[in-house]
Amino acid sequence: MADKLPCPMSAPELLDRYYLDMRCHILELASAFDRLERAAESEKALNDRRFKRLMDSFDILKKSGSDRVRTFLEMMSVE
Repeated sequence: MADKLPCPMSAPELLDRYYLDMRCHILELASAFDRLERAAESEKALNDRRFKRLMDSFDILKKSGSDRVRTFLEMMSVE
């Protein structure tokens, strides 16, 4: 694995910069999941492997460490 690139900003600076964007993306996800559950034939979508992978991605996000992106991409690329 290649060496990690240093980040020119501190963690508090990064949080200040990206907090609203991250919050907005989470809100978009929540609203999309709500629409799926309210839609006709929702059980078909909720049992779809793509939906299950999206739900599994939350477990990846909750883990600490810096391999979230790699883990997420690997999970989504598996057929």
